[in-house]
Amino acid sequence: MMKSLETKTVKFTVNDAVEALKRNRINRPVSSFTVRHYTEVIKRGEWKLNGEAIIFDWDGNLVQGQHRCHAVIAAETPIETLVVRGADPKSFYTYDQGKNRSGSDVLAIHGNVNTRALAAAARAILRIEQTGAGFRKYTNTQIVSAVEEHATLPYWVREWVGSKAKKFMVSSFPGVLTLASERHGSELMLNFLSRVSEGTGLRNNDPAFVLRERFINRIRGRQIHSDIALGFCIKAINAEVQGKKIQILRMSPDETFPELV
Repeated sequence: MMKSLETKTVKFTVNDAVEALKRNRINRPVSSFTVRHYTEVIKRGEWKLNGEAIIFDWDGNLVQGQHRCHAVIAAETPIETLVVRGADPKSFYTYDQGKNRSGSDVLAIHGNVNTRALAAAARAILRIEQTGAGFRKYTNTQIVSAVEEHATLPYWVREWVGSKAKKFMVSSFPGVLTLASERHGSELMLNFLSRVSEGTGLRNNDPAFVLRERFINRIRGRQIHSDIALGFCIKAINAEVQGKKIQILRMSPDETFPELV
């Protein structure tokens, strides 16, 4: 049975979201993570009208957009969105089958190179600058903004990509080098990167040596959670900047995420 679709761009309010969720009968389970993410995006003013619709079937049931509805309610903020009414109820099974555009994809569209590493380093910067934030999922808008705000980030990514350190150091490392160079100068950080990369003539308590060995051990099979790996980079660079010697890099599960000096 063919029916025509009614398509309209609207200011979708909290009341609209509440009413829509009353007709949310055949949807997948709600992801609290996704709702929190959308809520933060709306609160930051990043939500854009992009053609993705909130969809109702011809019986008036909500079949696409429940997470956006929950986020509008949580943010207590309306969004401008496309609303489609009159869809075939069976169309529910055809949604969300495309590939999401990643931060790397968006950076490539903007003409950048080494985009996977650049996106990872940008996320590291965002993580460091938002220390203490319990919820961490960064949008493509935030990733692009971080690259634009830290002009030397592509340089540090290129230096990392061209070094031996790329074989064992995580791709968040250039993000830490970027912030540290902004605060303490590029010469100090270039020297540090070189020592981590080459590993020659280093003492056992040298921060560059300890960091290098920690990540070489990771390659040997001792995997490290991404947040802990980033914390190790921060701790080693903090010791380097402060002229301190260290014996080991540790982070306990309940430890506060370190701040970059």
